[in-house]
Amino acid sequence: MTSQTEYFETIGQESGLNGVKDNPCKLLDFGLLELEARQAYSGNSAEYEIVAVILGGKCTIRAGVSNYENIGQRPDVFSGKPYAVYIPPATAFEVSATGAGKTEVALCKARAKAGEAAPQPFLVKPEQVESGTWGAANFSRTFHSVLVETDQPVHRLIVGETFTPSGHWSTYPPHKHEQEVPGKEVFMEEFYFFKSSAPEGWGLLKHYTDDGSINNVYT
Repeated sequence: MTSQTEYFETIGQESGLNGVKDNPCKLLDFGLLELEARQAYSGNSAEYEIVAVILGGKCTIRAGVSNYENIGQRPDVFSGKPYAVYIPPATAFEVSATGAGKTEVALCKARAKAGEAAPQPFLVKPEQVESGTWGAANFSRTFHSVLVETDQPVHRLIVGETFTPSGHWSTYPPHKHEQEVPGKEVFMEEFYFFKSSAPEGWGLLKHYTDDGSINNVYT
């Protein structure tokens, strides 16, 4: 048994942008914006395309010449469907908190495909976010498809939210996306950002390989 922990870390929740310290992915990255009232963050998407998902609070998002004012309708991620904004590669953007309390925004990033055109910035409204249920019994969970099936020519990003009831398993049955095996497995990097609906809440995640070289449980 090994004690590899490089795939799991507690992301910071300081004011401003909180990033991943040790990112093993080649294509994906993730950032968490924590903004106080009237605080703003400016950046550039550079070599990434970004979907900014408003987890809680309200904000105005400017991406290039596009401006989406005072969007966000839920106080937290457990209270309804989100607003989200697609930010194409090589685009200056700014997120400005407009609510009275804290605003939390997830920046979901995927490396752009060289030489391919990307769509212009666009807004995903809550009514455009499909929802449903996966699984059954003690591995049933609900989902929000924030950016899954779209007519927009995004490069790589697939973004969603999954809500797992107390005592249930998520992403079950166990599976992986590490190689291309037609009809069985597809290569796909994944980032998971976990939140609990209560301060005392907790979860368990098992990470293992068939040969047992990795066999760990994380809280």
